[in-house]
Amino acid sequence: MDTLASPRVFARLKEPVVVPYDLVIFDEAHKLAAGRGADLRVQKTDRYCLAEALAGVPDHDNRLRLGWSAHHLLLLTATPHMGKDYPYYALWRLLEPEMLSTPEAFSEYPAEQRCLHFIRRTKEEMVYLDGRPLYPKRISDTLGYQLAQGEVSEQALYDETTDYLRFVYNKAKLLNREAARLAMSVFQRRLASSTYALLRSFERRIEKLDRLIADVQDGKLTAEQLVTFQQRIHKDDDVLDAKTADDEAPEEGHEENEIAEEKLLQGVVAASLADLLAEKEQVRRLLDLAKKVYDAGQESKFERLRDVLTDPKFSGEKLIVFTEHRDTLEFLVKRLSGMGYTGQIAQIHGSMHYTQREEEVERFRQPLADGGARFLICTDAAGEGINLQFCWIMINYD
Repeated sequence: MDTLASPRVFARLKEPVVVPYDLVIFDEAHKLAAGRGADLRVQKTDRYCLAEALAGVPDHDNRLRLGWSAHHLLLLTATPHMGKDYPYYALWRLLEPEMLSTPEAFSEYPAEQRCLHFIRRTKEEMVYLDGRPLYPKRISDTLGYQLAQGEVSEQALYDETTDYLRFVYNKAKLLNREAARLAMSVFQRRLASSTYALLRSFERRIEKLDRLIADVQDGKLTAEQLVTFQQRIHKDDDVLDAKTADDEAPEEGHEENEIAEEKLLQGVVAASLADLLAEKEQVRRLLDLAKKVYDAGQESKFERLRDVLTDPKFSGEKLIVFTEHRDTLEFLVKRLSGMGYTGQIAQIHGSMHYTQREEEVERFRQPLADGGARFLICTDAAGEGINLQFCWIMINYD
């Protein structure tokens, strides 16, 4: 879709010799993203603009316009509604551009008319010709664990990090509270993911504070400019909340959530050099505590994972371990290698070339007796066109 939406390729669709398509099929149609902000301004991706052009949707602001439209349009998706109404309406608008020209018109669209436009098939309905279920029953379980206690412990790190986040959020009332809220959500998720992921976030936070402190001390940034900078920080969508995993697009060797987290952590709530120095000292103390906890090998969640991996009933089984964070992936690979599984671990993450990912999948696919990997540690990058159906056990580490 991205290639077809590029100016050079799209220009070929506008040539007079092109015959209107009989049928256009969009697989993973939820990637045709369009949203509407609080100011009611609509934001469309190039993918959605391409779909509008092919569907013949009248839109004067769309730079992708054709003199023709496809006769039929088919949208295929497992996630048509991802919790937000406008993107869902935008997909329907592609099917009936004139009748569903506004969200209000869609709200009043009769249910019996909607049924004429869509077919829903759940996994439970998919069966073989003899009636046997096509998909085995999914068994899901949540495994609990207790944080380690003590002066230098996971519980102490959790409590002190929570105090820090509460301090940041309350102070943000006078600056950019929304940006601070999103930055806090990054810390909270990484805190829940692994001590190592949180530790790396503290290191990046200090690097950001050091740059701002240097700019203020060198006269490159005044106190007034610092306040203005905070108030104007772009309120990026929190990609982990706004999109499904396979809707995220890798950017130059990094997963989209990594890029988004980096942007979200640009926000600080300092109004002066003294504020910057004070926060740096606070984060430095948290970083020191995180390093002590990490170096002590305290990771209650990993110990719970160890129990699962060494359970006799899973002996010889292949397992997928998923995490949203590349830092946690690195931690898991290191800890599993320390358990003696070196050579039995495959991994997939956003900075790997597609051919490397295929090689890792193939190594994971091979039987253990033939030197295949027993574990696949992966991030969202494993959801990008990779078939892992041969493995029936997946652990969501986060």
